[in-house]
Amino acid sequence: MNSGKQFFLSLLLAVAGCHSAGSITPEETGEMPYGLWGFAFFTPKALPALVTYVGIIDDKNILYSFRTLDWVQEDLSSIGHWDNRYMRFAQFNKARHPPVAMLFCWDSIIDKKTYETHIIFPASMREQMNTSTGLDWLGKEAWYSTILFGLAPEGKVKVWLQNSGGGDNLPVEPKKNHNAVRRQTGWLQRHY
Repeated sequence: MNSGKQFFLSLLLAVAGCHSAGSITPEETGEMPYGLWGFAFFTPKALPALVTYVGIIDDKNILYSFRTLDWVQEDLSSIGHWDNRYMRFAQFNKARHPPVAMLFCWDSIIDKKTYETHIIFPASMREQMNTSTGLDWLGKEAWYSTILFGLAPEGKVKVWLQNSGGGDNLPVEPKKNHNAVRRQTGWLQRHY
């Protein structure tokens, strides 16, 4: 078993603890006040990447595994720095409760490397996702309902909460963030 899967399994066991109750489905745990939250990946202009796998443990101890993911879009206004107002909404990348931990694998096309990123999110982020940010321009309640991940060469990852009401995104400082190069060949070598 590779180190990423060992880490994720040990994290799952630590979060879940010893439970004697039967298993439950995500639907039985309820959902956020605004329904499902989403997550999306983007890159700076002309620095493409491809996300191939995402694993999430949420705050209700539900494990999500994603292999069919929304496409990674480039942000044309992120040149030399990240654009704090970038907006993107998830189509497939959705879950019921805020994440405690996340693991994702991604290929950087520019540096021809595959990265495995492990993030432990602070409790404060989950609280912010459960608190309304006010009203949007249509008069509907706004929320931090999308987590944005900026991916750049050399395995650089930046995280924000996107406000559904618009304006600046809120930077998130992960409690723990670990990035490892998984391999320098493989998928990229076969396709480029």
